[in-house]
Amino acid sequence: DEQILDLRRKMDVLQMEVESYRQKCVDLNKSLETNQESFKRTTRALRLAMANLELQEENKATMKKAE
Repeated sequence: DEQILDLRRKMDVLQMEVESYRQKCVDLNKSLETNQESFKRTTRALRLAMANLELQEENKATMKKAE
């Protein structure tokens, strides 16, 4: 009987650990999704800024040729 109780206690401890890891996994996935969205927005902003700079450079070159 004691061995059965001991095994049940160990099983309960393992189940709690599994649930803890499951919750950590959920939290990490949320964090990952948030970071991915942030990276996407940052990438878009940088691409827009680069395109804007390229247009400004083209306009400067065109204005210099016109002079």
